[in-house]
Amino acid sequence: MVKIRTNDGGLIVKNDNELDISKASYSSQLSSTDIDGESDIFHVTLDRVLYRNPVEVITMVLEANGYLINLENILACIDDFTLCVKAEVRKETEGMSFAKTFIPCIQFTLPKKSKVGPTLQRFYSEIESYESKLADLQEEKPKRGARTKSPEEYKEKIKTLEDSNKDLKAEIRELKAQLSQMVKAEASANKALVNQNLMPPNIRLAKVRDINVKERLIVLRAGRTNINFPMFLTPVLPEIDDKCLVYIEKGQILGGFFYETVDREIVPSRGTVLWSGEGSIKVRDPNRKVWSLQAKYDAERDFYLSLNRGD
Repeated sequence: MVKIRTNDGGLIVKNDNELDISKASYSSQLSSTDIDGESDIFHVTLDRVLYRNPVEVITMVLEANGYLINLENILACIDDFTLCVKAEVRKETEGMSFAKTFIPCIQFTLPKKSKVGPTLQRFYSEIESYESKLADLQEEKPKRGARTKSPEEYKEKIKTLEDSNKDLKAEIRELKAQLSQMVKAEASANKALVNQNLMPPNIRLAKVRDINVKERLIVLRAGRTNINFPMFLTPVLPEIDDKCLVYIEKGQILGGFFYETVDREIVPSRGTVLWSGEGSIKVRDPNRKVWSLQAKYDAERDFYLSLNRGD
């Protein structure tokens, strides 16, 4: 989370949990570009860098501040590169700022030797792996006077590798055939359950295809149909390919049972309701962090409406 006061009185905010711009208007008067002297954080409003790619902007800033234009410094800036907002604040309360006007901007921290982000760390790790491989190759070079292998020995080694490769390909074909049989068997079993009426018509057998935590949805696949199952309706968090029995009545999902999911219950966290309205809710957790949630589906919306301030 980053909140920076600019010289012109504006506020740079990186996290949307700290700034409400729902009632704010766009203002080109907030246009600016500057570097915070204490934190070395650079910001520029988007209207000043239109049609420029991020690396081009980073290169210009590094060059203007006397840094070497190399991949190491560029990656250090990319690790912290963020799209954020510059705003004129109307009021602040309980850790939340309410903007009067705003303008989108970008911000990143100038390179620091003491700070290494994940992208730069992967770059360092890749360089180390190349150096390690190079060292191994140097060690494998035959020493002067050492005996080299004859062409016949190399041919024999190639034949051994070809035989091994052939065996591996045969094993792959066998595994593919087994997988195909298992898929067909599962499809036949599902079809038999439906044809024999062993399951009620409002119960569908499905499999987890994706989990969207941000949207609080579990994407299920039943036959050729995708089902968006609300996470609100299950006390467990399944994994990909887990099986589920979905209860659907008149096109509405009323519940589900993930019968392959064991020991993965969702652990709830306590909070106090600050405000509850039509389709949205604001809650403060024990760490005094305020959460603003928007209902994603009817069951969640009904639950929010049943809550009162202080619950």
